[in-house]
Amino acid sequence: MSKDMQDNLRRVRTTTVKNVKRATSGLTKSAKQVRARAKAASEGAGDKLDAAKLQADKAAMEATRIITEHPFAALAAAAAVGALAAGLLPRFMRGKRNQTPE
Repeated sequence: MSKDMQDNLRRVRTTTVKNVKRATSGLTKSAKQVRARAKAASEGAGDKLDAAKLQADKAAMEATRIITEHPFAALAAAAAVGALAAGLLPRFMRGKRNQTPE
């Protein structure tokens, strides 16, 4: 093999190695950034989930307190909601029965 060809191959090899190292470095940096963003998003989601659980617990405790302090009012409210649901359900089902399947 001639000296010129060997020099060309050496230059190509050197350039290729530099390009691969540069690409690898860029990919590593990008992966670290993505990992950091994912971790931050995960922590933020966990905080929001904890806040939602706390709010749901507070609502459940308040509902329990109201039912305990006013059992007859709670019973009347439950009966009203049940009557409303019973009144709406037949209309909804009647509309479904009158429709013909396609």
